[in-house]
Parts: sequence; C-alpha cells; structure tokens
Amino acid sequence: MLRNIKFNVTETLDNLFNNKEKLSEGNMYGILIHGPRGVAVNGITNKMNFTNINLLIENCVINELKTNGKIVTAISNSKTKELIGSSYGGIVQNDAGGALFEIEKVIDKNNKYIPNELANAQLYVAKFGEDYNKGKSSISKLTIDWAENKTETPVNDAHYLITGGDFMFHVAKPLYGIRIDAMTNVKLNKITINELSQFGEKWKNMLNDYKIEQNHPNNTLNNISNTDIVGIGFACSSGIDISDISINNLSALHGNIKSVDTSFNTNITNMKNINFNN
Repeated sequence: MLRNIKFNVTETLDNLFNNKEKLSEGNMYGILIHGPRGVAVNGITNKMNFTNINLLIENCVINELKTNGKIVTAISNSKTKELIGSSYGGIVQNDAGGALFEIEKVIDKNNKYIPNELANAQLYVAKFGEDYNKGKSSISKLTIDWAENKTETPVNDAHYLITGGDFMFHVAKPLYGIRIDAMTNVKLNKITINELSQFGEKWKNMLNDYKIEQNHPNNTLNNISNTDIVGIGFACSSGIDISDISINNLSALHGNIKSVDTSFNTNITNMKNINFNN
C-alpha cells in the first residue's frame, strides 16, 4: 500500500498546509530570556539556576503579537517515559523532520486509516528508510501495520495517546510579552507591551473511543495553557526590580490573561508603577 503514493499538490496545499489564519500555531514571545542551557521548548523552568546574572531591559516597546496556539494528540512510543526531559529525539511518534504523526487527522470512527499525502510520506519513510536517512522518525511498526490494515488499532500499552504539545510536541505554553527563566539580578524599566492577541482554543478529545493522557510529560505548570496570555512572566528568578511598566490591550479568546506572573519561588524585590489597561 505504501509503495503506491499519489500526490495532488493543490488539494494537499489546501487541506494540509494552508494556514488560513496566517498566524503561528505554537506559543510566541516578544522577548525570551531562558537561563538554563538548551532550548526552551519544554515546561517552564522549575529548578533554581543562578549562574545567569545581571539582566537589564530598558526603554523597550513590544507591539502586536498574535498567535493561534494549538494542541494536538500524539502517539507515544516505547521510549516515551525514558525520554522525559529531553527536547527532541522521539518522545512521541514523529516523522523524519520531528513533526508529529497526527493521528486525529488519519483515523475514522471505525478506527481505520484515512490516508493523505503527508501521512503516507511519513509512514513510507518510517517503513522503508534506512537508519542513516530516517532522521528523527520514530513511527512504530504497530502504526505502520495499522495503516496497512494488518492490525485493528495503533494503540497498545506501550503506544498510548497523549496530548499537551504543539505540532512538534513542544510543551504548549501561553503567549508571552516577556518571559524570563532562571535569572538573578533582573531590572526591567520603562517597558511597554501593547496588543497581544491569543486565538488558541482549548483541546478537545476528537477520539472518544480512546483514553488520552492529557498532560505533556515535560509540563511543569498545570495552571497555564496554550489559550492564555502573560504580559511578563518570571520563573525561578531572584532579585527582580520592575518599574514603569505599561501593559495594554491583551486579548485571549478562550483563555486567561495575566499582566505579571511569577512561579517557582520567584522573588520580586521592587515593583512600582505597573499599569495594566485591558
């Protein structure tokens, strides 16, 4: 089956790749200062790390950030629990480039595979690719067998459904004007943040016949989501001095709005002239 792949370019572009809203579908930042080593795609930093010191942001204006944060459902793999805490490398079943195999889009109400050009290509590489050219592909043999009607379901004890991430299975997080993690001696002065818009919708279970784990294994905060907006967010940070801050017109269509948010033992030593107008 997977050897006979046909592509309708126009239909594929329309149905698979056409971002009609022309907005980012992941979380977004005006400014991100990520103290720990490595990328910032996992949960909000929850461990103290004060090797990063002395940050000044002054006379800064952030205008008109818009995003449509989405959460998708993925299939775990046999190494999911071993890879908790890692940034990439197949924590769920993904293709050669690291994008999810989107099970919600390719399964019908009778648990049968609904082929499309993208999913076929993902499965083809997973089945026929050699180790050196499969990239990050971690699509399981069970998923391939299911797509070829050799088994009734792509799910078993080792391959369960899980959500809480975006299309690369990065932890879904809010839209931030400024996010600062794991810093000490921080000064923000004369900061203006205007017109942040979040259009993300809350996750819905589209596969009612299946139990779905709803918390990304790398998530660290349960009180924020892809639908929210944070003007300025601090985590695991100390010695914070913020003054003359103006945050205006934040809009979250389906979520919550926080002007200034702190988490994980953050210590703000001075805070004055904070104006929030919504």
